[in-house]
Amino acid sequence: MTMITRIGFCKKCFSEKRPKSQENFIVFGATSNSYKGMIAKRNGRRGFTPHLYEYDRLIKGIVYFKKLCCMDKCGTYLTKDKDNVYIYTNDELWTDEYTTLANWNALVLFKNTGFEI
Repeated sequence: MTMITRIGFCKKCFSEKRPKSQENFIVFGATSNSYKGMIAKRNGRRGFTPHLYEYDRLIKGIVYFKKLCCMDKCGTYLTKDKDNVYIYTNDELWTDEYTTLANWNALVLFKNTGFEI
């Protein structure tokens, strides 16, 4: 399984004027191979939020993948108790998508270190 976190556009977050400072979101750490909860440090560009991209299959040069918005109360949910933070993804909200192999490789290899929320 290949899973990455990259910025993507979310219609729901656009209509709710996200991302906003102090909102929760998750990222997937390739090194740790696990989710990590984060807090937005500032208001971001409306509708452009972290997304999980999960590779599914390659057929005749087309990559099929699943995509999920990482913002809390959109595609993911973070809950807390006095000791821990629990991270959940909403399995019903993953969308099936596809792109060319060249575009997928560009997405995987692109590391936009200048974009932060």
